[in-house]
Amino acid sequence: MLVTSGKTLLEAVIMKTRFNSHKSLCRSLPLSVFLRLCCASVLSLFALRLDAQPYLASPVSHKGPTGLTVVRNSEYNNVVSWHALPGATSYILQHRSLYPANLWTDVPGCDPESITCTDITATTSGYAYRVQASNGINSTDWSNIAVFLSEPGNDGYVIGPPFSTDSIVPDAVQPGIRAGLSYGGAPLTGFLSFNTSALGSTTTILAGKLRLKQATSNDAFELLGPCMVDVQKGAFSHNAALEVGDISYTDANTTVDAFEIIGVGADEWFEAIVGGSDRVNNTDHTQFRIYFNHSDTINEYAGWYSGESDESPPQLLVRYKE
Repeated sequence: MLVTSGKTLLEAVIMKTRFNSHKSLCRSLPLSVFLRLCCASVLSLFALRLDAQPYLASPVSHKGPTGLTVVRNSEYNNVVSWHALPGATSYILQHRSLYPANLWTDVPGCDPESITCTDITATTSGYAYRVQASNGINSTDWSNIAVFLSEPGNDGYVIGPPFSTDSIVPDAVQPGIRAGLSYGGAPLTGFLSFNTSALGSTTTILAGKLRLKQATSNDAFELLGPCMVDVQKGAFSHNAALEVGDISYTDANTTVDAFEIIGVGADEWFEAIVGGSDRVNNTDHTQFRIYFNHSDTINEYAGWYSGESDESPPQLLVRYKE
């Protein structure tokens, strides 16, 4: 008797015993009863065999692999990974630039049996990956993720109030994103700006994740209270460029205190789930405002690398469905 991975040895022995018992009984019965009993035994064994078919004999789920994410180490080093899909025997990973837009192509050098691949192709300010699983017979849908880098000319920080001609700082030396109190006692509010319009109106936003590399120590987090983030689905003040009024601007597309930034130490990456289509804009900008609910008597600030950084610009990862 065939013993498959889907049934234990004990079950197989029980079935064999039942079948032998049926054969012994059948020899002493009339032909009509014999046929009914023997057919029932054969059908029972056939059902067991069908139930024990290995998973790969069935089509894999049409839903693509979950857990797709990207760790951007540099312009030429993106580590893409995803969760293994039961029943899959191979994967295809593709990439494309969003700025400028081009076609999907296979990422070179990937092991088709692996659930991770390092892409060493040069990347731009916006690019995307997609992965598909197969069992050799059927293939799943694609799972997609886009990576957007904060815009160097539109991120930075605002000093004040009080305000002056020097209050808007979009191109500061690192750390280019600052929040808290300057050493002169002026409030600092940080801003991030991502042009997520390349996703397009026909895509469905599933989830966004912010990656931000801290440049300073954790002193500000210990002294100034919670560091909070507001998310703007669009641009603050209806203008992607930094403005003084951005520090207090809100409208129906502003999510106040969307999440908190935790101190992770100098040169470490902070990550936070941003939200879905309620916060990430697929036809315009998605911006962030960073500030401390601080004591006005402690002159300390936290800093993060801005879009001017070649190696560590802020990143917004967006999982989406085409």
